[in-house]
Amino acid sequence: MMFMIYLIVVLMVIIIILYPTQYFKKFTKNYPYLQAQFAIQVTQPISTHQQTMFLRLKQALPEHHVFAQMRFNTFLTAKSYTVRLRLQQKVADFVIVDQNFDVIAVIDMKDGTAKNRSQQHYEYDIVFEDIGITMIRYSDVPTIEQIQSDVFKLKTIHL
Repeated sequence: MMFMIYLIVVLMVIIIILYPTQYFKKFTKNYPYLQAQFAIQVTQPISTHQQTMFLRLKQALPEHHVFAQMRFNTFLTAKSYTVRLRLQQKVADFVIVDQNFDVIAVIDMKDGTAKNRSQQHYEYDIVFEDIGITMIRYSDVPTIEQIQSDVFKLKTIHL
């Protein structure tokens, strides 16, 4: 009797696992446009422009770590739940940290996608300044010397 119950349970689990897969295959077979809609593809995590900037930052700051496309809530937090939600929605193009993983600077690349966000940028500049992090904005990929000048100027200010 126990064997029969065990067998029924195993069969039910197999059916529950396999049936949706078969159903999905049949469903998308009849509607080929859905196959393309559900297809997952790998893309590059950052744009070509940002890749160039990333490599330039690594060249200019070999003793620092560079992180790309980092959500604000990974390096900032707040007591207020609504503020934490807003931080979760914002993404820094690049975050520069030292060997102790303390944030030195946040780099923002103006790539033409952000239209008229100067007020929003101003608000974040004030917040970052209050907590001791400087936002550096570049409209184009700067030279190695410019990056080093900007970051080392910050290090002397924050010491």
